[in-house]
Amino acid sequence: MDGSSALRSCTHTSDPRRQVPGDDARLSNQLHPRPEDAVVASRKPAKTFADLPAELRAIIWEYALPETRVFNALVYASKGLKMQLIERSHLRMPLAHVCFESRQLVKKTGYVLAFRDEDEPDDPGVWFHPRRDVIERTIWGPCEFWGWK
Repeated sequence: MDGSSALRSCTHTSDPRRQVPGDDARLSNQLHPRPEDAVVASRKPAKTFADLPAELRAIIWEYALPETRVFNALVYASKGLKMQLIERSHLRMPLAHVCFESRQLVKKTGYVLAFRDEDEPDDPGVWFHPRRDVIERTIWGPCEFWGWK
């Protein structure tokens, strides 16, 4: 054993308190870099949706708007006419809940919150576009027919 290898083994491995976990691997990577390390180092940071220009984001939001939707509703007489949606689950619009920007676009394009369930005080209604969406209605007689008052 020559003097330099004895010194290396003495300073690096003889005293476990002076060793840093993973130090050997780190030193090896610095002396002999792997090709995949160079690829990772040369990558540019990933772009996000927020990095796109506002005009392009608006176009993408518009393409994400739903096509014409059909609202099935019951219309019944009870001190005037009332309308109640039969099924609401397929009418949800997740786009209105993505972020402030997407909700603003939903409003700007003509959607309004409508068909609020009066029996549910926290129900905001569903997003409805008066010129795009279609209401199919079934007209029933007085509200006593269903037991509603």
